Amino acid sequence: MPIPEARSAESGLADGEVVGERYCVRRRLGAGGMGEAYLADDLVLHRRLVLKRLKGAQQGDNAGTRLLIREAKRSSSIASPHIAQVYDVCMHRGEWLLAMEYVAGPNLREVLRAPVAASTFFDIAVQLTEAVGAAHAGGILHCDIKPENIMVTEQGFVKVLDFGLAQRKADAAGVNETTSLVDAGPGVSGTPGYMAPEVLRESPATEQSDIFSLGLVLYELAGGAAPFKGESFADSVQLTLGTEAPLLPLGARGLPEELNRLLQKALNKQPQRRYATVRDLLVDLRACQERWVAAGASTGRVQAQLARVRAGSESSTRRWAVWLGLLTVVVVLAGGAAVVVSKRAGKPVPRPGAVPARLLAVIPFHVIGVEDAGLSAYNEGLRESITSSLARAAPANGIEVLAASEVRVHGLHTPEEAHRRLGADLVIEGSYQQYGQQVRILFSLVDATGKVLHSDSVTSQLTDPFVLEDSVVRGVLSMLDLSTGSPTLFGTRNAEAYAAYLHGIGYLRDFQIAGNAKHAMESFERAIAADPGFAAAYAGLGDAHWQSYVASADARQIALARASCDKGLALSGQVAEVHDCLGTIAAGTGRVEQARLEFVRAQQRDGRDDTALQGLARTYEQSGEPAEAERVYRQAIAARPHYWANYYALGNFLLRRAQYDQAAPILESAVQQFPANSFLVRRLAVVYFMQGRMEQSAATLERAIAEQPDAVALRDLGQVYLHEGKFAPAVAALERASRTQPNQFSTEADLADAYAWSGGDRQKAEAAYHRALELSERRVHVDPHDLDALMVSAYCAAALGQKQEALRRLQEALRYAPQDAEVDYYAARVYAQLGDGEAARRWVAQAIGSGYSRADIESAVDLAAYAAPLTPRG
Repeated sequence: MPIPEARSAESGLADGEVVGERYCVRRRLGAGGMGEAYLADDLVLHRRLVLKRLKGAQQGDNAGTRLLIREAKRSSSIASPHIAQVYDVCMHRGEWLLAMEYVAGPNLREVLRAPVAASTFFDIAVQLTEAVGAAHAGGILHCDIKPENIMVTEQGFVKVLDFGLAQRKADAAGVNETTSLVDAGPGVSGTPGYMAPEVLRESPATEQSDIFSLGLVLYELAGGAAPFKGESFADSVQLTLGTEAPLLPLGARGLPEELNRLLQKALNKQPQRRYATVRDLLVDLRACQERWVAAGASTGRVQAQLARVRAGSESSTRRWAVWLGLLTVVVVLAGGAAVVVSKRAGKPVPRPGAVPARLLAVIPFHVIGVEDAGLSAYNEGLRESITSSLARAAPANGIEVLAASEVRVHGLHTPEEAHRRLGADLVIEGSYQQYGQQVRILFSLVDATGKVLHSDSVTSQLTDPFVLEDSVVRGVLSMLDLSTGSPTLFGTRNAEAYAAYLHGIGYLRDFQIAGNAKHAMESFERAIAADPGFAAAYAGLGDAHWQSYVASADARQIALARASCDKGLALSGQVAEVHDCLGTIAAGTGRVEQARLEFVRAQQRDGRDDTALQGLARTYEQSGEPAEAERVYRQAIAARPHYWANYYALGNFLLRRAQYDQAAPILESAVQQFPANSFLVRRLAVVYFMQGRMEQSAATLERAIAEQPDAVALRDLGQVYLHEGKFAPAVAALERASRTQPNQFSTEADLADAYAWSGGDRQKAEAAYHRALELSERRVHVDPHDLDALMVSAYCAAALGQKQEALRRLQEALRYAPQDAEVDYYAARVYAQLGDGEAARRWVAQAIGSGYSRADIESAVDLAAYAAPLTPRG
């Protein structure tokens, strides 16, 4: 390498010059009033980067040095893959320089030279909004958001540059010139045409002023010209202060019209009427994108847009190397500083020992880039494993962790939803991105108000999921100010096996999606092939086969499920998932004692295993030991008093025991704490129904369904309507429930009643009774002890005139549960359908004497005539 000639600080850096004994300068990229940028190679890590000099940061200038170091620290604290990173600060020839990430690609201004496809809009817009949100979460305002400060890599990845105010031009050719103002006046900083009205009036910059600038960039990206950019600074000021951005013809561009509402809100002249935070804008933007995709829009990436840019301007390719920022990332300038938001990051969560237990939810990480089923499954599997690891470590420190299944079932995607629906006051949210063989996760700890308490990021090789997961878990525990021991249990040392296992878990949790059952089984089989000793993978495969049986009623899946779990048990008896799998299969096939044994073993291996705890209680119920069952349910509440699901389980148990007056206050208390929890709300509605509070029950279910449509809630609402004599809405609700979740014998039986009681099409009623009978018989064939299936089978057989079959199934139910009030109720219904009024009257009296709901009986078309006089049988 030639030895460069000696140069002064004023003359800059020479090609081939080594800076800080590590960075070799390749060429000068550009210069401006604030400093210079150079392309360089890192001789240690063998990567390309950018060196930036800042005037006024020489050794003798203490103020400039302090500002540069302080702002470099601030930039490094922003954890986002969409913000150009600062790698190092080094001294060279008496001056300080920054070593920064090299970003190859055009800036957004160049991208906008070609028409932007609708899919490209959402791809860029979401990434850009995430970047600004991450900066705000880290306590930094950008103050100069514009297309020239946004890079788009050839892979379609967005990077935001130049945090702080720059005094530079947008491109070397002088096209679309936009120059940042540093000292246009006291408190005035930014770029004409992209500055918020209040900043032009010399008010301090705020999050809302960044949101205004961001809104303008999104407006241009959606197909509009910059609405407030005039020929001069004065023109731009006049346009910004005195005109409104016109609505865009979004439909003609293939974008949803509702996007105009988002843009207009972001561009409101009054800061208090804009979005309160970038997070709120991001939530609306993602929701708009999801609805647009659901409506049939095609998805895509930015590469096609970049191809159009390349085709449109050959000369522009020479400017792709890097945007020549003439200012360092997040550099404070005298008279025009990058503004620090009132500090969000770094505020410690109070140690849990001093406060009541808190509820933590890990919501799905947002996948950046192309939507891919495999990537989404891996992301979901990783989230579930992270949740499990946190659940093992956090409770001892006063923090409860919501099960991943609850977050999934309730469709939680934002911290606000997690708090509003389930009462979570701490949330872990993040983004997941895979590029090449690398994976990057940005994750944040957010409180109930949506305020970011901490942020961090992890980057790892795709082939090493252990590092990725363990780093996130340790990072979260550190954010919570908890011990960072070794909470992560992988079950294998084979990275390929564990990655396949995470894919399987992800597919398993979205089993209702067509094809995911097959994908789950294939993923677990790949995990087993990579590590034949991976017991948890066998348990996962067993779960997949069992869920396939539950969804399809294909009994062949049961033997496959049991065989997989047995193999896992042979490998290791210490894995709770294996015992949960075996317990679930045993319980579902009528082997109650075996199920109890497996759930006890699972609980011994993992004391906080919810599957084991709930399964154990149900085995006591099935074997006629209600006192023991109630003890287990109350034990769960005592162990986790801030966990909503334990109250639900106890309330549901009391409901099944016809102890409505005991169930109601438990569920009402839980609903008061978690008012939008659909599980709690619909169980409470059923209790109201059984108490005869029909209007209150219907209103409660209607609110729950409006919040989150659910097949069970629809079925319950249909029953309420049916007993109120509202037959048309009852039929509508039950038909919708049947479509939402087909092949459910209880729903089909209720639908058959709705057809029959309304005096409608008798053929429809008979067809529905036949379907319910067939489905319940399949279930009884697998589990002869399933009381629900036995009762529905007996009732539907009676409704179809099959007397002997009806009485046979009824006797089986009575033998398994001789003191069950609901079985007494179904006995009355069976005899009523068979036309034996005297027997029906006896069983009605027996049911009410056992505590069953008089309101249910008296409002039932087939039982009302037998409700009085009532004399309970001794």
